[in-house]
Amino acid sequence: MKANKLTSFDATDETKNGKKGTYERVVDLKKQNPNLSVLLAVGGWSFGTERFKVMSSNRYNRQVFIFSAMDYLRQRNFDGLDLDWEFPKGSEDKKNFELREAFEAEAKEKKMPRLLLTAAVSAGVDTVKGGYDVPAVGAYVDFLNVMSYDFHGKWEPKTGHNAPLFSLSSETEWRKQLSVEFGVKLWEKMGAPKEKIVVGLATYGRSFTLTNPSDNGMNAATSGGGKAGEFSREAGFLAFYEICEMMKNGATYIWDDEQKVPYLVDGDQWVGFDDERSIKAKVKWLLDNDYAGAMVWTVDMDDFSGNCAGRKYPLIEIMGEELIGRPKGSSNIESIVQKATSNPLIKASVPKPETNVVHEKPDLTKSSSITSNALPTDLDGETNARIVCYYTNWSNKRPGIGKFEPEHLDPTLCTHIVFAFANLNSEFKISPSEESDETHGSTPGLYDRVLAIKSKNPNLKVLIAVGGWMMGPTPFKQLTENTYRQTLFIFNTIEFLRKKGFDGLDICWEFPRGTEDRDRYVSLIKVTHIYYSFNSV
Repeated sequence: MKANKLTSFDATDETKNGKKGTYERVVDLKKQNPNLSVLLAVGGWSFGTERFKVMSSNRYNRQVFIFSAMDYLRQRNFDGLDLDWEFPKGSEDKKNFELREAFEAEAKEKKMPRLLLTAAVSAGVDTVKGGYDVPAVGAYVDFLNVMSYDFHGKWEPKTGHNAPLFSLSSETEWRKQLSVEFGVKLWEKMGAPKEKIVVGLATYGRSFTLTNPSDNGMNAATSGGGKAGEFSREAGFLAFYEICEMMKNGATYIWDDEQKVPYLVDGDQWVGFDDERSIKAKVKWLLDNDYAGAMVWTVDMDDFSGNCAGRKYPLIEIMGEELIGRPKGSSNIESIVQKATSNPLIKASVPKPETNVVHEKPDLTKSSSITSNALPTDLDGETNARIVCYYTNWSNKRPGIGKFEPEHLDPTLCTHIVFAFANLNSEFKISPSEESDETHGSTPGLYDRVLAIKSKNPNLKVLIAVGGWMMGPTPFKQLTENTYRQTLFIFNTIEFLRKKGFDGLDICWEFPRGTEDRDRYVSLIKVTHIYYSFNSV
């Protein structure tokens, strides 16, 4: 046994260069007697006790041994394992020999950074209350990416903003729950540590087709989703760079001061979205509430080329300025908004043009709200989750200026990049969701191209998200059906992350529902956390 894994005792045990080894020669006896069982013994008097003590000292080491042993035995056609520990002594050895779960031990001196574990979670009240054991989940993740957007969309019969910071006072009690403030604070109230809550912000909008273009405010009747964008190509959905072009081409910009968000009206088209002003308001709010930082869905739907705003990533740069004091450049947004507000609609609350764009740069030495929100750290000082940007592996399929390649990523724009999404295969291993994810021959894949950004910023963390709405909840339900599958999944992810060079895993189970799912979700998060901690070698 070496590094808690089975190894051969003698060089002649394994078959090599066409010459049968002792293992195969003994196992071949089963051909003469199908009822014969052949087991492999590990240990013995010359082996001693120390390696058994190390192997059994914590759950991670035991599971490494168990799962590697199963693989070792299957490959060599043994029928079982004989554990020949000579001999366990004392109460501790007895407990460990009986495989009693040990308390989680602190990670030993590291040669590699600890793998990060994060979770993308819902901000919907029913899902949060019914699908998550919030205190338990919050205890084991490095940070929680709260998806505080998609509160309203084409699935509803009336207009509503994609991600209002606050709800309208005139809304029904149920609809008042559909806001960033309510969804994020629900996680806090239910026991998630504030320093682990990362607030989700959107670089896209949700659109509708108005039933009557003259009835164009909030909660106006609609006939369905808005027209698909030229580049995003999905009805009811528009990237910010497409919305920016709408403002330039005659759409009317309206600021809702109660919800602290804007929307556009263009004939029978209605779009609720975020701009520089609303992003600044949300970041100020999360700082005032001492949350960890902001998460962005997605980096590829901001004006990443600067074609409209005259500056790349105008929305994410606002986050960088407010959260980490990185100066932003000037943009054309102010003049674009001035033009878009020149034709106000009836009942529209139109902001003064000079208040729409943030001119002042925060003084980190004087601002108490920012100073009190120094970058949060975990026990190892590794997370620093301030600006978490999701990158989507289908964004390079968009046509024209919508085509987003990994090389568009600014290495200093985000503190964390999350590659979305990977799938799970039937063996509960991470598998690519796109053929282009993996490197083939001399053609680098998206994994390698995104990870290459780290060479330009050693402090950047790149994680991979497994799951998402396209994969759905079923694979997660299947892998958490029993301990074997769950543990197999965790060890597979560790191997995958280390091999590829990712810094961690983002579990995006959309969504756990009901008591059984909630318990399984907690178990998955907890055990993954424990194994990742022990994997710090």
